[in-house]
Amino acid sequence: MPISQNKQYIVRDGSPVLIPTNALASIKSNILSTKSKFQIILEPFLWKKRSSSDVSDHSQESVGGFFQRYFGKEVVDYLIDPFVEGTSTGDPEYLSMRYSFPDLWNLEERFGSFIAGAIQSKLSSRKEKSGEKKGSLKKTKHQCGSFSFKGGMQTLADTLSKEIGVDEIKLNSKVLSLSYCPDGKSARENWLHYVMSKK
Repeated sequence: MPISQNKQYIVRDGSPVLIPTNALASIKSNILSTKSKFQIILEPFLWKKRSSSDVSDHSQESVGGFFQRYFGKEVVDYLIDPFVEGTSTGDPEYLSMRYSFPDLWNLEERFGSFIAGAIQSKLSSRKEKSGEKKGSLKKTKHQCGSFSFKGGMQTLADTLSKEIGVDEIKLNSKVLSLSYCPDGKSARENWLHYVMSKK
C-alpha cells in the first residue's frame, strides 16, 4: 500500500534539514543562505529573459542549468537536486529541462520568464475557474502529492519483476539500442531492443 511522504530531509553541514515544500517554507527554512533567499524573493521583480549568450542551445538546457540561471547553484544543490533525485532518480545536470518539466520550459518560451509566466497563468486560471464549483477544485487538489510503499520503492521493482517474469528480465546487461517498429503483432512486439550482457 502506498503511503504519503510529507516530510523529506537533506543533510547540510552534518545535520538533517527538512526540505521545504513551497516558496514560503524555503524563505523560513535554514536550508538556504540569506543571499539565495533574497534571490528567490526578488526574482519575480527582476525578469531574467533568456539571451542567446545564456545557452548555446536552449532546447538542450539541463534542469540544473535552467534553475541555476534563475536562483543560483545553492538552490540547485539543496532543493532541485534532492527533488529530481527523489522523483526520477536522475541527475539534474543531465536531464533535459524541456522534457523533464515541459510546463515550466514552455512558460519561459512564452513569457520570457517562467516565474512571470506562472504568475500570469495562475491569474488567468483563477478567472477561468471562477464559475466552477469549489468541490471540483478540492477534488483536483487532493489528487496531487508524492507517495511510496511500506516496504520502500523496492516493492515496485519486485512486483514488476514478478509480473513480467524473471526469465524475461536481463540483468547486468547494457542496452545498445531501442527502436520502434509498428509492424509487430502487438504493442510489445513493436519495440526492438539489443543488449550486451556483462556476464
